[in-house]
Amino acid sequence: MLLPVKLLLAALSLMLIAQTHAGISPENLPSMDNLAALLEGTDQKEVKRATKANNGRIASGLPVRGDSAHGATASQIAALLSDGDKNRERQLSKAIMEEREAFEQVLAQHGFDTRDMGVAFAASFITLWELASHKQLPLEGSLSAGEFLTYAMQGMKPEYNTISAQEKEQGYDWLMTTPVAFASLVKGFEKAGRQQEAEQLRSKSAALFKEIFRLPHDSIIITTKGAIEVDTDRLLNYDNAGASSDANTLIDQALNLENNK
Repeated sequence: MLLPVKLLLAALSLMLIAQTHAGISPENLPSMDNLAALLEGTDQKEVKRATKANNGRIASGLPVRGDSAHGATASQIAALLSDGDKNRERQLSKAIMEEREAFEQVLAQHGFDTRDMGVAFAASFITLWELASHKQLPLEGSLSAGEFLTYAMQGMKPEYNTISAQEKEQGYDWLMTTPVAFASLVKGFEKAGRQQEAEQLRSKSAALFKEIFRLPHDSIIITTKGAIEVDTDRLLNYDNAGASSDANTLIDQALNLENNK
């Protein structure tokens, strides 16, 4: 039996040459249009105080109570990559879920509430940013950035309360699965010396980051110690250059987020 990463690598070539559109989309996620303001308005000292007051547990207060969508995204990705081979589809879905469960275990071991939407957003944010930026944060820096982002996400609560339980569950499953699958694939390709495929996925990660968080990944600075800043000058230049429209085109082409009509 192939190892999870090798199994994914064996199947991904189908996705890279396929002419079909993927049904992978963050459509059930709350809007992140105000993310820059949330990041700018978050005080690192308050983050530490809040975590301490919560008995060391890191959470945004945006709970995901049900689990009806658990594994749905993995199944969707596996179906896309399997070209109709049901046995391969089952193996792929299992491999993706093993990667995700290992990731969640690491988060839980370091105090993160893995049934919290803010934690899912933070994990997705950091994973996609690292892939798009060709950077790997030290563990402590990644954890610190995750704690900061999770706390910042509490500002989404009014909007979060307006979406249905089903949308929350579907959005959570998507956030906790898709970036992990991308990260596993990129690492596997690079280890195998397949740089072209790895670069394709890094470009897709950059577009996916923009789709979810409404910000280009290179407008975000994350230091090795986990401090997060928004490069407002770069962001203004990006907007003034009309890059938003270009980014939307890139997302549609590179990520195939829309179904064939």
